[in-house]
Amino acid sequence: MTEKELRPFDRALPSDLESEGATIGACLVDSVVVDGVTDVLGGPSDFYKTVHQQAWNAILDLRARHEAIDASTVSSELKQQGYTDAATAVGSLQWAVPTSANALYYAKRVAAQAQLARAKVACMASIVKVYDSGASVSERLEFIEREVLKATKLKDRRDVQSMSQVLGEVFADREQVLKGIMPGLMTGLPELDEMTRGLQRGKL
Repeated sequence: MTEKELRPFDRALPSDLESEGATIGACLVDSVVVDGVTDVLGGPSDFYKTVHQQAWNAILDLRARHEAIDASTVSSELKQQGYTDAATAVGSLQWAVPTSANALYYAKRVAAQAQLARAKVACMASIVKVYDSGASVSERLEFIEREVLKATKLKDRRDVQSMSQVLGEVFADREQVLKGIMPGLMTGLPELDEMTRGLQRGKL
């Protein structure tokens, strides 16, 4: 890995600014697509650029009030909210795409980057938590598990083992190896047994 890759705190959050602008532009071109886009995206935090966050928030506000959504109404809403830079940006965003046909495609790209951004934030918070001497090991592991699962929005956890369970198995396995005990089924092939520590149940 490069030195830059080893310094995740110094790197910007994942984003796709072109798709952000195209998503908002498509909504301004044809407000009919807004409902579909809201099925893909959540709140303004799904956008990385501040003016995009503000523009999307204005669109959501207009939608909630069942008012018309277009470049004029969104710009007016932004001015009322005091976001003059975003109001000015709307003028160019409406020309970001020639048609609203690909609105969901752009929105999905934005959503994917937003999920990666949340994952990075969760990982950074987890790294900080690892060194929290005021919390027990189990509390730290539970925090890490909760943050990562929340960031990735796992809906079905039936196949997900807890972090403490996984680490417990790893340490137990390691302890057996240090004692010279191979936890798996021996094959009779020394090199293979050394590499795999024996054939493991559920890993064949």
